[in-house]
Amino acid sequence: MKTLTLFLLQALAACAVDVCQNNCGRAVAGTARLHPPLSERWSMCSTALIRTSTITPPAATVTAPITYIRHALDSQTTGSTELAQSGKPGYASACTDDAAYESACQCFADITPSTVTATAATPTETLPGPTCTQGVEFAMYNYDLNTTRWDNLEDAIDYGHAWVNFTLQFSGVEPNLTGITSTLGGVSQQSNPDLPIDIYGVSGPPGSTLGRTVIDHRGYIVPQIAGFHMIWLESSDNAVYAWVGDRAVRGWTASNASIRRFWPHTGGLETWIFDVRDRELGTPIPFRFLWLNYGGPGAFRASISDPRGSNLLSPTTGLNSRIISSCSGPGAPAAAWAPWANEI
Repeated sequence: MKTLTLFLLQALAACAVDVCQNNCGRAVAGTARLHPPLSERWSMCSTALIRTSTITPPAATVTAPITYIRHALDSQTTGSTELAQSGKPGYASACTDDAAYESACQCFADITPSTVTATAATPTETLPGPTCTQGVEFAMYNYDLNTTRWDNLEDAIDYGHAWVNFTLQFSGVEPNLTGITSTLGGVSQQSNPDLPIDIYGVSGPPGSTLGRTVIDHRGYIVPQIAGFHMIWLESSDNAVYAWVGDRAVRGWTASNASIRRFWPHTGGLETWIFDVRDRELGTPIPFRFLWLNYGGPGAFRASISDPRGSNLLSPTTGLNSRIISSCSGPGAPAAAWAPWANEI
């Protein structure tokens, strides 16, 4: 056994001697060569035998803020990689490859291979955030004469606004037209009641009339200023109802509306105030506006304003991030609404 060990050591020593005495070894570590100088060759070898092991930490995950367009960054790979600092320099052409050059570099007595560990910057993986749609959803209902639903609306002229049966009007009933709008109302009594309604950039179906039209609206306020917000029902013919909060989502009835206005206007509230506290800022608050015309000319103008008096929603507002119809995606702050026919 001792004989075998001695043989191996002698063989390794012979190999080392061969490396240092062949053309590659003499070119790299030989003292006879003048260019480049020995000190410069020593420096290059010292650098060549240093390897850097780069450790990449696990990716930090962040969620993008609410946006109207989703962005997703590719995931970063976590692991460790080892990179050589340099390869065979041009002067070491006698060395067949990088490995031969690095072996020759070890002919310098004070140079040995070493590894330096470096930690890379923590990669960031951005997950898509929720997507919210600006504006208000609306559903238009148009009526034919001599139908049960129309008769119920028309009878309200004689029996009072409370005669309207919301379950009959909306439960299981698909609207004639749906869409999203940045405005609210805008119907005036000067409009021809015998023509299809023209509102929110669309017209009622052929054969329909403004005089036999109902429009339901639903959305969310995303308050950015604490304080009193106001709903103003500027005009109504025949009836406008508004709900704010949970009752705007489920269980909304004529009797539990936050505010209502009828034609003819016989007094009563035209405005309704609701207070938004600091802790509620940025949290969507559901709301609903329902306009019903029982026949003939119609009118509908309404608005929502913030504590500074700025209109968030009115007959003339544009799209803005404080009025949204709903959100989707991870962490959506405002849920999608139920299908129109399933709300009651």
